[in-house]
Amino acid sequence: MYYSAVICIFSCLFLLITIICIKSTKKWFKKQFKILEKKKKELDELIYSATDMVHELNNVSDYVVTTVDQKSVELKVVMSEIDKKIAECREIFDAKPNKVVELKVKTNESKKAASKREEINKLSTSGIDAGDIAKMLGLGKGEVELILGMKEKTSEVG
Repeated sequence: MYYSAVICIFSCLFLLITIICIKSTKKWFKKQFKILEKKKKELDELIYSATDMVHELNNVSDYVVTTVDQKSVELKVVMSEIDKKIAECREIFDAKPNKVVELKVKTNESKKAASKREEINKLSTSGIDAGDIAKMLGLGKGEVELILGMKEKTSEVG
């Protein structure tokens, strides 16, 4: 009987320890379940945010593609206009190459005329008369007198 009482006490003690372990395990599982639920909510929120970001990114990329396409069309139009202008310039240049040469010749002539006037004015200032200036520069006396007369008119006006 002594052994039966000891076995009974140990069995009760073992049963009590088992019940305590089961209750503590149950508390631990409840705690873990709450943590898991919290993590699940956080994960759902992240998935929702990521989905919103993907939609926003799609909208932005659509806008960028549309804008680039529009700018590409505008660029093609501008390039076409530039090509037309270049063709017009080539036609003008090819049709009238003498105009450019004439313009250069006129520019050179006006430079020569200005230097001729300056030379005549210098010689006149130094006291040489119109006839001698004409002989020195190989010009007509009337031309020299005309240039000197223009100088006088300019100085009167200025």
